[in-house]
Amino acid sequence: MKCTFYRPEKVDLGEWNEIRKKLLADLKELESGAVGEKEVRIYLDCLLRHAEPLEHDPRMSFFGFDKPNTMPSDARVDFFYWPGYIAAAVFMRALTLYPQIAEGAKLTAEPGSLDTAEAMRIVSSCLLGCTGRRFEGDGFQGTVGQLEAMFFFTEHGAQEFFKRYPGLCPEFEKCYTDILERIRRSVERGEFRDDMGSDVTDGGRALLEAAARNDASVLPRRSPVFVYGTLMSGQSASDMMNGAEYLGNAVLRDHVMYGPGSYPGIVPRAGETVLGEVYIVDNDTLRRLDGYEGEGSLYTRAAALTELVDGRKINAYVYLYNGEVSGEPVRVRWNMRDDEPVWYACYGSNISSERFACYIRGGVCRRNGRNYKGCGDKTMWKDSMILEMPGRMYFANHSSSWQQGGVSFFMPDRGGKTVMRLYLITYGQLKEIQGQEGKSSKWYGRILFLDSINGIPVFTLTSEESAEQTEPSEEYLSLLREALMAEAGMTERETEKYLKSCAAPLDPVARKRRGVSGKTDGRA
Repeated sequence: MKCTFYRPEKVDLGEWNEIRKKLLADLKELESGAVGEKEVRIYLDCLLRHAEPLEHDPRMSFFGFDKPNTMPSDARVDFFYWPGYIAAAVFMRALTLYPQIAEGAKLTAEPGSLDTAEAMRIVSSCLLGCTGRRFEGDGFQGTVGQLEAMFFFTEHGAQEFFKRYPGLCPEFEKCYTDILERIRRSVERGEFRDDMGSDVTDGGRALLEAAARNDASVLPRRSPVFVYGTLMSGQSASDMMNGAEYLGNAVLRDHVMYGPGSYPGIVPRAGETVLGEVYIVDNDTLRRLDGYEGEGSLYTRAAALTELVDGRKINAYVYLYNGEVSGEPVRVRWNMRDDEPVWYACYGSNISSERFACYIRGGVCRRNGRNYKGCGDKTMWKDSMILEMPGRMYFANHSSSWQQGGVSFFMPDRGGKTVMRLYLITYGQLKEIQGQEGKSSKWYGRILFLDSINGIPVFTLTSEESAEQTEPSEEYLSLLREALMAEAGMTERETEKYLKSCAAPLDPVARKRRGVSGKTDGRA
């Protein structure tokens, strides 16, 4: 282990990077246990002489390769602060491995060696320099950079150093512990974000777990949990959540629920959603939940990003089912009651309130002459509204109700906007409407959650797979034009442009992803 640190006379990022890499290699060699005390003393005596006090605050010392005010901000982090971070880690690790270095009059027995007191003063000054930007990264990488630096100091013995040298640089210790505490509080809420608003809770949780190897008190004392079955309010095991903080109804995306027996289970699946609730529980409750769920056998507890109805995203624990799943997925809230209100989002002919009323009250639709059964509960909708939802409407299949022409289907994973009319009905009515629309996978067998409005879920109906695109009949298009202009408030020009976009071919990637079916006969 030989100190070769130097500052090049000319700016050369490649050379700077090589010097920094060598400094990091020295740290790893020190930590390997293969370096004796004498060699470490000589190394420290050399490296400490390269520490340069900051001009406007000489209490701080650095190992940067150039003056900070001459460096762009991104290079300043990489080549002004990070060499100091690595040097600080070398000092902390060396003094922890060989505490006798801090004793005695001289650092080494060599002539001209630094006095031990002066060496320790420089170490303290270098640690203080590390706090200059609170370990933050450059620009929008501030939080991510801070997390990286915190991992670095934690992995290289900062906590052990604080215990052995509590007063050497209290500012550095306070900076480290304050950041750790702030991260812990954010992780406990499941809302640790970077400067761009992206979730980094998993990284914060991993840092706390690493720090807990030396101090278990840094671990989160509470955790968000997403529940979706028997633990939800009103269900059989809801009393287990007594005393927990209820954050609200929530959605877990890219997962799907199945109901094996008397309890449900969820597994990852792209494009699907699970409805549930998010609570913040203490560690005792979390342990009880692990036992109830059979964590590690029947279920596995994992972290996932959930979305509350108010739009907040919460990184929460969720219990994933470890068994085999089969049957029909549950795409609404588990054990949802028939009398619960839902918004049914219609995007085709049911934008027409006259046409949609046939599905509720029953009777003959004057636009296609078909007789509809209607719902058992013939109560009309309580409210309705027109909205645009992300996704693509297209025409497919061959409907016997509309001269064997294509009818409207919806793809949520495509660009653009779809005009929808939302009707406030009951979940029981939605199920009956699905039966009248055609519940097979090639028709309207998929109940799709879109959003939540004032705590009420918004669902639409579409096919499980994308079907072969077909041309709609003129009668069907006429009804759409009339409804879009008279009830959705679109102009004739806007309507024609919108319907033309709905008739445009689906791109090959979308067709391959969703699957393309052949011609079918059915209802709509």
